[in-house]
Amino acid sequence: VAGRGGLYSAECFEAAEGATKVEVASLFEARRGATGAATLNLVCERIGGLGPDPRYLAFWQLGSFGELDRIARELDGVTEPVRLVRAGLYRDLGAETL
Repeated sequence: VAGRGGLYSAECFEAAEGATKVEVASLFEARRGATGAATLNLVCERIGGLGPDPRYLAFWQLGSFGELDRIARELDGVTEPVRLVRAGLYRDLGAETL
């Protein structure tokens, strides 16, 4: 889903050993359905070695900072089917000042 004019939470994650792409997709489908006003913009896997570790990336567009707490903590302690490696908070290019 294209994002514009938003506050974005980026999640860089790895799939658990043996996890399938279907399991990873199912996790994000379930999270997307339970997010309230947050929009799942993107979940992607790099192609081969074309990109840094970790292998997967997801972007959520948030309507406000109030939505950030739930999204930012949702993967705390989760190890299957994914493990969060790092996260970040972003704005559209040109609107980076938080």
